[in-house]
Amino acid sequence: MEMLALLLWPIAGLGLVASLVLHVNSYLQLFPPSETATILVMLGIFAVGFPTLEIIPGNTPKHQRLAPLKIYPLWMHIVGGAVAAYVMVNFVVAGLLLDPDEPYVMVRMMTGHGLIFYGVLFALLHARVWRRVEQDPVRADVHLGKGGERAG
Repeated sequence: MEMLALLLWPIAGLGLVASLVLHVNSYLQLFPPSETATILVMLGIFAVGFPTLEIIPGNTPKHQRLAPLKIYPLWMHIVGGAVAAYVMVNFVVAGLLLDPDEPYVMVRMMTGHGLIFYGVLFALLHARVWRRVEQDPVRADVHLGKGGERAG
């Protein structure tokens, strides 16, 4: 399960970056919107999400699934909440006020969801990987520098 978390973590990060790039482009319109890229990013949520939900400790009530996020500082929770609020408002505004037949509008509406889901999945996997490293100092050399400092 640890190897799966190590594999899914960078994929969730790439999905987050891809969602952000597509979302920002839907505003700036630097390159034509790609429905294929948008669909792949959205399908990737499921490819990362389902295995992540299986490896997160506590296959118990839903409210305990997000318990690993408690390791993050308050400002990260505030930023995450602000992004979630933005995505909801963006979806409603784009759906009600803009023409949904416009390709940029559809990409804008869909990739906002990717920001939320990939962000939460990335954070859950990050918490899983680094919590495991902190609990098992013998294996920490694999993920951390020789002296115990985080590499980078």
